[in-house]
Amino acid sequence: MIRIPMPCFVASLALTLGACAVDAPAPSGATPLYERTDLPEWTLAAEPTLRVGADEALPLARLADAALVDGRLVIADMGTNEVLFLDESGALTARQGGTGAGPGEYRGLIQLARRGDGVVAWDRNLERLTFLGADGRFERVLTLSAREGPPVPRMLGGAVGADHVLVWEWGLGMAGHAPVPTEVRDSNRYVLLDATTGQTIWSTWAPGMEMMSLRQDPLATSSPVIYGRTWAVVSTTDGVVLGENGALDFRVRDGAGAERRVELPWEPPPAVAAEVALLRSGLRASADARRTRPGPVTRTPDGREVNRNELLADLSVRLVDALPARATLPAWSELDADAAGNVWVRAYPRPGQDTIPWLILDPDLEPLARIRLPADLGILDIGRDAMAVRKRGPFDEPIVEVWPLIKG
Repeated sequence: MIRIPMPCFVASLALTLGACAVDAPAPSGATPLYERTDLPEWTLAAEPTLRVGADEALPLARLADAALVDGRLVIADMGTNEVLFLDESGALTARQGGTGAGPGEYRGLIQLARRGDGVVAWDRNLERLTFLGADGRFERVLTLSAREGPPVPRMLGGAVGADHVLVWEWGLGMAGHAPVPTEVRDSNRYVLLDATTGQTIWSTWAPGMEMMSLRQDPLATSSPVIYGRTWAVVSTTDGVVLGENGALDFRVRDGAGAERRVELPWEPPPAVAAEVALLRSGLRASADARRTRPGPVTRTPDGREVNRNELLADLSVRLVDALPARATLPAWSELDADAAGNVWVRAYPRPGQDTIPWLILDPDLEPLARIRLPADLGILDIGRDAMAVRKRGPFDEPIVEVWPLIKG
């Protein structure tokens, strides 16, 4: 399952700067929810129980996504456009799909989500959902209706029970591109559909990521604001949770569209000038590194022919130097949900953190437990008692591991 919409490159960059970490002041007042010692502490087991893709028995061409369904692992491989079903021992029990446009085939398999006792797969090129049973049996496809206005990317936001699916329509284009650094914030649309008919049950709009944008013909670039805010959405077994990461303030919508609000206490930690400078330096170095990469030749307005990447590097460095930084850190950097309907909230990382605390909320969004996970852990799905994660082998081959959860 893909978490949406969390393009937190700045947050990700913070995790790579461990050697340059600086001391940050702790916020005053009550202990942050992430650190509450009265909450049970969950951990991961010492070793995974399953590892797929590490040998020639079942190689993965290009891992797209994975899901845990009643303890069994289901993998979407975008390299072969296939969905692989494995039992708890890792034995392959079914292989579904293949490249094509016929029923049960795919041309752009990129996402997978739990749905009841089966899964639903998303094909971004055919713009359709494919419903599969837990045994890999093909059930049906649902092609989404055409949209009015300019085409925008669609993504699968997950399933709500067995009867509904959530679709996310990504932004309306960077309309704010301008010849000077300009702050822009697009809107995203979230649509809950009837899983059988495709009928819209409800839809809502929410702001996207706070971004800065810059255009210099013929090129344009953009970057997230440092410690900028965004909205994110996660589907659970009973509904959809939406929120902006400036606070622990969530809206919960059920399958009928009824909405309630849950607000948890939060005191935003202040941004630290040295950390902001560190992040900006990392962003500048990343932008500048593009300069030496081979790329196509682009003609500038004054007639010069130069490496496109060199122009993009110049433009990106100019934008990074103009990036604003918010005065406080966001409350969280990622939302997820497990098979029991609990919502997982990942704290926003500071530079140099090796592990990141998560707060686990029960289906009513009351604090249930806490867990610390490696900062670079790529979560694919969280089941009732285990977690599927993305790894890379020694030759950069994609690997899926299943790690049991130990609930304290």
